[in-house]
Amino acid sequence: LRGAGDHLVWWLTRSTLRWDRGRVLALAPRLNAFQIDACVMASPTSRISPIDWIREAILPVVPISARMGPRGLYFVWYEWDARAADALAHIDGDSVCSRMGAISYTPRDDVANEWRVRHRIDAESDKYRLTSVVTGSQSTAALESSAVTHRLCRASETLYGHRVQELSLPAVSDSNTAGLTALWKASAHAMQHRTVTYACPRDLAWLNPGDIVTVTDADVGLSSAVALVEAMPWGPLEVLPIQLRLLDQGEEWAT
Repeated sequence: LRGAGDHLVWWLTRSTLRWDRGRVLALAPRLNAFQIDACVMASPTSRISPIDWIREAILPVVPISARMGPRGLYFVWYEWDARAADALAHIDGDSVCSRMGAISYTPRDDVANEWRVRHRIDAESDKYRLTSVVTGSQSTAALESSAVTHRLCRASETLYGHRVQELSLPAVSDSNTAGLTALWKASAHAMQHRTVTYACPRDLAWLNPGDIVTVTDADVGLSSAVALVEAMPWGPLEVLPIQLRLLDQGEEWAT
């Protein structure tokens, strides 16, 4: 049992939570690209909470977030490096949908353009033996031969300066997994994102959180901009407020 998806299912099965088995099982094979290596032992005087272990050992590793749906807890995959060709639908803000309020920005403090992911902890010394690095810094890349440079991180360093974030993964020994985590963290946090909500007709009710869409809205300069669905309403509404997160692809800063 090493795949993160298999671990997730195993722990949820042993919890008292109501969870959406169909959605979780469908996501599990994709999560299994990330490897979890851990020996979990409860002390004689305490019990291990499955949801706490999922929150602390699995969620920091993989690009998912927990949601509640009609059938219980499920998880949404975020494709942070999505492209327009991946879109499942188009949000036409010029004629079909109407923007609800102003566009907002995610906090500047969330931006990081060098991710240092520590893994493979030594049981005797309680210290991490390896670090996977994804960066936009040419200086870091020159000093650390194993560091991987990332286009969005380079663009981010131009805009925000050198901003480092460290992450420790006690349940990960596999360097490929640590590298995958560093890559999606870089894609998710290299730039500030814009968030916006559109009122759309109910024929888009089939969309789900995490789905990739494109957005056109001439009033705010959007032309087939790539976005992720952040939230969808429940219930038989005639007009759906669909909350989106616009992904800054950094093309204008590409080098």
